[in-house]
Amino acid sequence: MTLPTLDAHVVRRTDLVRIAFTGPQAATVVNGLVTNDVVALGAGQGCYAVALTPKGKIVADLRIYRTDDAVLTDTTIEAAEGWKALVRKFVNPRLSKYTDQTPTLGFFELYGARVGDRLAALGATWTADYAHGAVTLDGVEAGIARLPGIGTQPGAVVWCPSESAAAVGETLQRTGISEGSVDGLEAWRVEGGRPRWGIDMDDTMLAQEANMDDLHAISYTKGCYTGQEFVARLHYRGHVNRYLRGLRLDASVPRGASVVHGDGAIVGDVRSCAVSAQAGPLALALVRREVPDGATVRVRTGDAEVGATVIPLPFNR
Repeated sequence: MTLPTLDAHVVRRTDLVRIAFTGPQAATVVNGLVTNDVVALGAGQGCYAVALTPKGKIVADLRIYRTDDAVLTDTTIEAAEGWKALVRKFVNPRLSKYTDQTPTLGFFELYGARVGDRLAALGATWTADYAHGAVTLDGVEAGIARLPGIGTQPGAVVWCPSESAAAVGETLQRTGISEGSVDGLEAWRVEGGRPRWGIDMDDTMLAQEANMDDLHAISYTKGCYTGQEFVARLHYRGHVNRYLRGLRLDASVPRGASVVHGDGAIVGDVRSCAVSAQAGPLALALVRREVPDGATVRVRTGDAEVGATVIPLPFNR
């Protein structure tokens, strides 16, 4: 996967699942299921968070948007079943109704160095990550949320009624946003140091192992939520023994390759790979804590080895 250097690109997302929570207790209900502070959000604001098992393992990662009368969550299809199961188990419909809006919505994601300019041209002038609002695109009312990107360059997600998705896609391209690719979007994600559930993290991992502190996905001042005890204990009294790091590679490697350090000890494994036009081959890898940033390691696949340098995430830090 190669990351383009310029322009703005749009990809139709068919792998996002949207759950809407409504009612006066919606924010409180969602707040009790995720690591970030949903109650503190105002209308038009949003955040990133993870949902956990009672033992602190990651069930799903979520983008959360608060409106005047609802809390909207979207996640990837890989994480959706775990999130839905948690909602069914813990959410009392008398406190907040929840609806799967996925069948009625079409989603697009924007990436590239000129997304910020394109957002402004579309009327989306908000500057905070996960801030969102409505815009009209050739007569179609759509929602746009600003997403973290690479450095100062944001990404974005656009949603609209599913029956208008084709027209909205054409409108976006007419405004100077070129058609992108899933591979390009994945490369953008990797260079931005953002893990994907089912690839870089899963329900065997703790929130801190997936860098959720650095991704501003955890509040340590909010009220109780499922799995909070384990998150707080690590934060105040300990540390994880491994966590996601970046690898700047001498050549591309496959997912699952072993990370080897020093006298041959295996200290991690590769989760996601991409090729950046600026930085060359990159990977996200789960690496043991004792390997310092800047260390030279080897990435092994069978009998072949590739040199690499351990980099703190995101790569553009």
